[in-house]
Amino acid sequence: MLHSSIEAASILSFVCVKIGAVFQKGFKKNNVLLRDIWGGFFKASEYDNKGKLFEIPKPEIWMAEIFRTLKEDADFYCFINDKNLNYFLSTAFEVGFKLHNILVMVKDTHTPNRWYIKNCEYVLYLYKGKAKNITNMGDKTATNVQMPKNKIHPSEKPVSYIQNLIKNSCPKDGVIIEPFVGGGSCRLASYKYCSFVGFEIDKDYYEAQEKRFKDFVSQLRMF
Repeated sequence: MLHSSIEAASILSFVCVKIGAVFQKGFKKNNVLLRDIWGGFFKASEYDNKGKLFEIPKPEIWMAEIFRTLKEDADFYCFINDKNLNYFLSTAFEVGFKLHNILVMVKDTHTPNRWYIKNCEYVLYLYKGKAKNITNMGDKTATNVQMPKNKIHPSEKPVSYIQNLIKNSCPKDGVIIEPFVGGGSCRLASYKYCSFVGFEIDKDYYEAQEKRFKDFVSQLRMF
């Protein structure tokens, strides 16, 4: 487990779901939770256009647990591909979430497709309880991003993009919870801004992101 101080008014969390990952129980109530889910990574020769890139836990199970864990007026971000968008959104409604907006990451990478080349990833921006404004209300739903190079995890997200979501929804004295740390982008994005708690079930990914974090901190200390 990765952790830091949890003396905070709210919690914001990202999750990277992969084979073998299980949503961790035990987070305190009255906290804000965010979550990051999408289809994953694949070889073009193996993709059948059904959106099932690898096995992930059923959202009916973990999304209900997220809703239970969240404090009132909490935000929840869920990264998703186009094929699973309707399924995940319907499930979110069933467990009690409401929809703020659907955000779009316009990526500098793309996936070949016979029905328009795919270069977008979607983010369900959900909430529990009452809606609250984001910090920067001038931000648009679609954002051009540079995807990470030399990724250590297949569904690794740009640190700068996650950092913007954190600052829009989490106060500076808040806490980030990421039940599936993966490549550790969220941990880097929250560094020096708010507290962070993370879990990673895969030893290889845990060690890889731990090295990435230490290298990141070392580089910052050089300046």
